[in-house]
Amino acid sequence: MATETWLGFEKFEARVKTTTLAKHKNEINLVEKLLNQYLTGFSKLGAFTLSENNELEYAWLLLATRSFNSLRCGSDLLNKGYYSQALMCIRSVFEEYYTAKDCETNPKTLNALVRGDDGFWRQEGRYSEMAKRVEKRIKITGAWKDIYGQLSTFAHARKQALLILINPKTKELRLGSHYDNDLFLASYQSFLAAASIIPELLYKLLGEDAKQWWDETLPTLQEAKTEIERIGKEFKDNNKEAVPSAQDK
Repeated sequence: MATETWLGFEKFEARVKTTTLAKHKNEINLVEKLLNQYLTGFSKLGAFTLSENNELEYAWLLLATRSFNSLRCGSDLLNKGYYSQALMCIRSVFEEYYTAKDCETNPKTLNALVRGDDGFWRQEGRYSEMAKRVEKRIKITGAWKDIYGQLSTFAHARKQALLILINPKTKELRLGSHYDNDLFLASYQSFLAAASIIPELLYKLLGEDAKQWWDETLPTLQEAKTEIERIGKEFKDNNKEAVPSAQDK
């Protein structure tokens, strides 16, 4: 690709980001508030030395870190209009959560994370298997479960994921960045749902600082919950899917 073409491509991304910020200032502010709350939590963590007595905490720390990085990348992709890619980043956070919860009661999962076991991940360690084990202990219902199920359609090249790449009005291919109100809101709702599960991992790691951090974070989490419900109702009232396809337009 020629330099002029690439520079033009970046300028177009910048315009999409400007449009997103102009139309969704409140939503982007909430995304940034959540990320900042988690950064505050991470900043309170001290040095960590791995031992046989803290392997579970070690796994939580790595999974929380990976989740934050995925959310940060997802927020940037969301702002620039790469909705399908943002959803893939967001989906990984749910998978990190399932892995973290499975580590609590399944020594094989913890061992595979800490010491490595490729065979485990091909069988018991598949996300579908971990989800079954976790959901036997924890009742996961409502928007949280619905959103994760819908996000799974974007992990691979499936019809719904590919339809996002087509402009429903002009039938043109969406190469690179683009702005779409419904896709933004659906991706934003998914981001909030994923971001709402990281605090549990950080809370377990913060020790005596946990309560203060939680009290400071809770209002933002409640705001996120309200937004998740608002967008879900909006899509339901308009007979749209939480993650719309090009055929919904």
